[in-house]
Amino acid sequence: MGFLNRILSATKSPLDVAIEKYVLNYNSGHLSGYHKMTPSWEREIRSVFTNIDKKPLFRAIRANRLNKSDLGIFWTFDPNAVSAYWGDSDLPLRVLVIDASKDDIDWDGTVEQYMKPQYAESEVRLKKNSHPKLVETFSDLDSFWTKYT
Repeated sequence: MGFLNRILSATKSPLDVAIEKYVLNYNSGHLSGYHKMTPSWEREIRSVFTNIDKKPLFRAIRANRLNKSDLGIFWTFDPNAVSAYWGDSDLPLRVLVIDASKDDIDWDGTVEQYMKPQYAESEVRLKKNSHPKLVETFSDLDSFWTKYT
């Protein structure tokens, strides 16, 4: 990479870089079946994910104990999308609220998930081994929704 390209890429946000990678992957045929990155899709992605690191993220799990050193990678920015999608339904429900930094976020995975037409995800993917800050834990959806919706 040339000197000018290194300077220009150093000023790009992680979201900018992820959008560019998505376009390259889409154009090379690696993401067939996904949405094409049009100007309206790019505006929507920027509207949703710019400053996402300054907003709470949510996740519901079923577990007896909470492993605070590994909170998982699948999160949502939409409190209405919170649900424990898998797990033993006999285990207690826990709704987690975190603050994640820009460095915690897997930007490529987040943009790809958003562009999958079959899922319509409101997902934010975190990097494996990231350490977001656990802000709150709820033991039921009603109390969570009362506060966040």
